[in-house]
Amino acid sequence: MISVLRVALLDLLVERTTFGHEGNLQMISPLSEHGEVEVWLLTPQMQDGAVGGVVPQVLGVEDVPHWDGDFDFSSLMSLIPTSEGGGTIYLRRMACPASEDIAEWLERADLGALYCTGSRRNVSQWEDWMAPSAQLMRCAVEADIPTLGVCFGHQLLCQAMGGEVERSDASSDMVCEMEKTGFGGIDPLFAGIENLRGLFTHQDHVVAVGDDFITLARSQHTPYAAVRVCRGKQMLDAYGVQFHPEAYSEMIQRSLEAGYLTLEESNSVYGEHDGVQVLANFASVVLSRVGK
Repeated sequence: MISVLRVALLDLLVERTTFGHEGNLQMISPLSEHGEVEVWLLTPQMQDGAVGGVVPQVLGVEDVPHWDGDFDFSSLMSLIPTSEGGGTIYLRRMACPASEDIAEWLERADLGALYCTGSRRNVSQWEDWMAPSAQLMRCAVEADIPTLGVCFGHQLLCQAMGGEVERSDASSDMVCEMEKTGFGGIDPLFAGIENLRGLFTHQDHVVAVGDDFITLARSQHTPYAAVRVCRGKQMLDAYGVQFHPEAYSEMIQRSLEAGYLTLEESNSVYGEHDGVQVLANFASVVLSRVGK
């Protein structure tokens, strides 16, 4: 067992109770089965750009002038009970540091992993807050911190490390099977998965990756459905997946009821997929690094 594992999560869908908060917990919960987890939630898209620094600090409501008023702000979240026998997830909303402070901030943070969620914004339509987010992902990879980018996070990771992202004419909303590459067939991210299926909902696409990436899976509509970072011949525990492993059928239904998805959209992304196993596999990668 581990005592308290600290991870950071770029919380870019905070205004969505389903894909946002529920999705965050879905990503983190496999870690909590092995002990307590402290999650630093980072919302650079909503905070004051002057806030932050090399010393990690808790965000206050005065620090988030761009906060969505429809969603209550809280610096310290209530404890979230998890599965029987597991640990507790502690949620702390922390300031995302400026790009020039990130390397030292990471040293002080002592993170076991970094996650980056999807977003309603687009890498192809760049905004100022995306620069420190991209730098955080790049520095985490350079520090050999296990990293998982989902959808927007996948695109941001790829672009941060020399890839290219372009916007398609239409959105891709589907649950479909992917083709694993030779590397994907043996990678721990897909352990126990024979026919890989994922839930996609995106319009930006990664169209090229840097030299430090290998492709793990592709689909008919996107050539880089899943990637992993490598350093020479060393495989790093840093991944990007274009699909949404955190989305599940009940979440889709609640998103429909909340008005986040139209009936057509919800029907197109409803179906069984392997997200739960992918997230459990990434958690195993993280835990193998920090000890159980």
